[in-house]
Amino acid sequence: MLHDLLAVIGVLFCLWAIVNPRVPTGIVGTGALGAIAVACLWSMDDNHDPWIAIDMLLLSGMALGVFIARRGLSTRNAHMRRRDDWNEGWRAPYKIEPSQPQDGEASHG
Repeated sequence: MLHDLLAVIGVLFCLWAIVNPRVPTGIVGTGALGAIAVACLWSMDDNHDPWIAIDMLLLSGMALGVFIARRGLSTRNAHMRRRDDWNEGWRAPYKIEPSQPQDGEASHG
């Protein structure tokens, strides 16, 4: 009973990580998380050999670990700066310039 509950929690966690837009999984991460979810579901079946599910879980866990290590060691996102720091152009339409009198308007002052 506890094994089934842990397997369902594992499936729900993998599903949440795949669907959540804040978790950058990519293709390899999504495949590894999907394989982990399938292995969790497969481990609940009593008619099959449990070692197949364990092997699948270990292989997909290793693939996910390699994916996380590769993503963490990537130099492409080394600085992880905010968008404000490197892209000033996106705020240009929202800049409020001080109003100046147009030609022909009298300034009240």
